[in-house]
Amino acid sequence: MSIDPSAPQAATRLIYPKLASHLTPADLHRLFSPNYEERRWVPTIARTSSSQVALLVHLKIFQAVGRFLPIEEIPEAAIEHVARALGADEEIRHLYSDSTLYRHHSAVLERLRITAWGAAARKLARQTMVDIAQVRTDPADLVNTAVDALVRHRFELPSLDALTRLAGRVHSQVNTAQWQRIGARLNEGKRAALEALLAVDAATQESPFAVLRRAPGRATRRNLNALIDRHQWLQSLPDPTSALQAIADAKVLQWANEARRLKAPELREYIAPRRHALLLAVLRHARGQVLDDLTQMLLKLVRKIEWKSEQQYDEWYRGRRATTDSLIRAFHDSLIVHESDDEPARKMEQLEALYAAHGGRDKLRESCCRHPRSLSF
Repeated sequence: MSIDPSAPQAATRLIYPKLASHLTPADLHRLFSPNYEERRWVPTIARTSSSQVALLVHLKIFQAVGRFLPIEEIPEAAIEHVARALGADEEIRHLYSDSTLYRHHSAVLERLRITAWGAAARKLARQTMVDIAQVRTDPADLVNTAVDALVRHRFELPSLDALTRLAGRVHSQVNTAQWQRIGARLNEGKRAALEALLAVDAATQESPFAVLRRAPGRATRRNLNALIDRHQWLQSLPDPTSALQAIADAKVLQWANEARRLKAPELREYIAPRRHALLLAVLRHARGQVLDDLTQMLLKLVRKIEWKSEQQYDEWYRGRRATTDSLIRAFHDSLIVHESDDEPARKMEQLEALYAAHGGRDKLRESCCRHPRSLSF
């Protein structure tokens, strides 16, 4: 299958199969060269060489994009390639006869074991779209999943316009039903509180909704009070949990993103059920965001406290080790003096000099008394 990356569908993430606008020789060889079995099959359906070329073109087109193309959309290069492969030299305009088109299409579908687009295929496409519309809001997602389901179940693909129209209807129906279910869970007090978010203050020329959709700022210690105030304010607003519990998280997030791109006057133009659903989605996202910010800030504070504690411990440990080394050195030197052969008076002089070098008797005594306490710490 050759897809044109420059097509508008690519910009909207559609995976609807489409022939490239320019077919290279490699594309023609890969997509439109008949194999041995196809060459044997064609004469069993079509007798004239021009009819055989037409039949084979329809077959290769269907194999490439999963549907038949209108005659005017079939690239002439593809027809010429097939004609050369079959050794036919008739004029291209003679290759397509309205009287044989239906029979050729039926033969291609039968050979490929594909069911033509009809009621069964439409039902599958619609149900697939309904299922995905429960969790997604982009109609392109609905079209993509329907295409995938139709291909997997071996159905002929309809035109992109047909799928797009079906996706639009399903998208509208599913969303409307979801908005109505959400609205049914709201009492008058909650509805009034939600509407109050869209009221513009005369003094500040700003609505609570503008504050709600605005980022609260970085999660810093200086911003702690603002985050706490925002959390308390959000808690005073209607709780979105119950009303949104049946809606997929992905869809709630998409609604929140949609609402944040709007201003209060724009959102007021929406019908009430949709307006309330989008406001609740923004509320739920804002509540989660402020909790994430507070958690992030607290984790930063904990890491900072932990770092300071490590620094203080290292400083204390270095001081304790220095004191211990000094005491051991003083004790070691005193043993040397004690074991010497000098006169007792001379030993006393040496000990006094030794004690003085270590800060005096009082300091050594204090260090000895403090050392056991430091060990217990």
